[in-house]
Amino acid sequence: YATYSGSFGDFTYQAGVRAEQTRIETELKQTEEINDQEYLNLFPSSFLSYTISEQNSLQLSYSRRISRPWSGLLLPFEEQRDSRNIRVGNPNLKPEYGNSFELGYLRRWESGSVLTSLYYRYRTDVIERVFEVDGNGFTTRRPINLATENAVGVEFSVDQDLTDKLQLSASMNVFQSNRDGSFDGRQYESESESLTSRLRLRWRFMEGWNFQSNVFYRG
Repeated sequence: YATYSGSFGDFTYQAGVRAEQTRIETELKQTEEINDQEYLNLFPSSFLSYTISEQNSLQLSYSRRISRPWSGLLLPFEEQRDSRNIRVGNPNLKPEYGNSFELGYLRRWESGSVLTSLYYRYRTDVIERVFEVDGNGFTTRRPINLATENAVGVEFSVDQDLTDKLQLSASMNVFQSNRDGSFDGRQYESESESLTSRLRLRWRFMEGWNFQSNVFYRG
């Protein structure tokens, strides 16, 4: 990877690119079935910040990301959940790719800060699990690259020193996402509104010692 950064006037910028070569191979020795994937990707990113004052700044960023399927989804073995339900992996799964655009406003004060961000994210080859039922009533569940996704949201992040030894960090993310894909000749669409939030309280009670309490909520 390589990055370049600098500033001019009240603007600060950073641009970079990361190259990744991926090789995934699965082999079933008894059946001599081999699945091989190899791909090279470039992931650019950019960041621009404008300082309004010592306490206020605007931020604009873009990044491209990859999310590879974990090994459990790639394993081609069948798992018998019960007498009529089977789960199987998919060694031909491709990674998910995402493009993220974000506009943020950062407000600082002596004991903390708050960041408010508006964002748009677009993902392709989103992995979903599909169910197939055969003529005997047996259901097989498998993951496939089904859909594309558009998501729009707003995120708030707060850091605040409550005392010299007590620090609070909190974030909340509210977003709407739409997915669209097709499988076996049918079109599938979904729309959802979601909220996630995190809260962390850190207490420095002795030299070199910290106590942390964390709360996570998803709705």
